[in-house]
Amino acid sequence: MKNLEIKELTLEYVESYINLLKNCFNNVADHPMIEKMLADKNITTIIAVDSKKVVGAITIDKRFNYLKNIKFYILENVCTDDAYRGKHIATNILKEVEKRAIADQISYISFTSGNKRTIAHKFYLKNNYKIKDTSVFVKYFNK
Repeated sequence: MKNLEIKELTLEYVESYINLLKNCFNNVADHPMIEKMLADKNITTIIAVDSKKVVGAITIDKRFNYLKNIKFYILENVCTDDAYRGKHIATNILKEVEKRAIADQISYISFTSGNKRTIAHKFYLKNNYKIKDTSVFVKYFNK
């Protein structure tokens, strides 16, 4: 892991990123879907790469609340390859996200995490994220 790089996702790493998503989330993302995401100026995916393999990732969705006049990030698809867990991959990616948040004058970073993801919750708390007193509501269409 001497060659670990933290960088933005580019077309060069799409296939490896898709494999990471499949392993972490059983995700069915494909090239056109990821290419569309790469073209969106409000979405950035930060990846950790070890020897050309994507071993961790966090997607940033940059938002603006017009009523409060603030910018904020919503994080999605936070994941680390099983073989790389406990090696500070997610911490290094999160530090890069936070560095960008400061540069972008972001007011806060928000994300959801399933109740069963207790290891992830410990990670977030260790990195000074707070559990917000809220409920998430969802209604699915065309499922």
